Amino acid sequence: MVAIGVHGLYVAWLVALFAGEFIGYALPDDLVIQAADIGLSLGMLVAFLFWKWSAYRLAMQFSADPLESTPGWAVAVYFIPIANLWMPYTRVQEVREVLEDSGGALEYGRSAAPSHGFVLAWWLLWIFAPITVNLLGLGDPSGVSYAWVIGVGMTLASNLFSMALVLRMNEAAQQLAASRGAEVPAPLFG
Repeated sequence: MVAIGVHGLYVAWLVALFAGEFIGYALPDDLVIQAADIGLSLGMLVAFLFWKWSAYRLAMQFSADPLESTPGWAVAVYFIPIANLWMPYTRVQEVREVLEDSGGALEYGRSAAPSHGFVLAWWLLWIFAPITVNLLGLGDPSGVSYAWVIGVGMTLASNLFSMALVLRMNEAAQQLAASRGAEVPAPLFG
């Protein structure tokens, strides 16, 4: 729930920043704006990594086969250079596969777990949004530019995909726990 909330707060922050920049009110190179952006980004990262640790731990519980890692390493791979370009994706894929293979079906006949393509799209946005922002240069002093709009758009898309990933994985985890008679993780909204 915290991961969704912090991502949502960051999305609202980006929309407000974009709107402010668009009407000429806020400057992206202002120290206060940068400090708030860094604070929200770090909060979002910590919340997401805690969610990832919890999701991997739950997948270990319900997996018929041993997983390739531990919850701690599933989080640590984000901080290992070069390996952080693909290892976090493979760990989320492991969780997705456990939830998809072990869970029942929803009333529409599909698993609650996100598809492989969805997880791949999330990961590509997660990797390329910051690279694009840095390459295009968000802090264009001449005001709103196409590069700035593309950078903010990719960052928004990355965060929205992250929110959707957490929501869908949580839904699949609840479905799996309920089908196994285990303690159901707390729902996000209710």
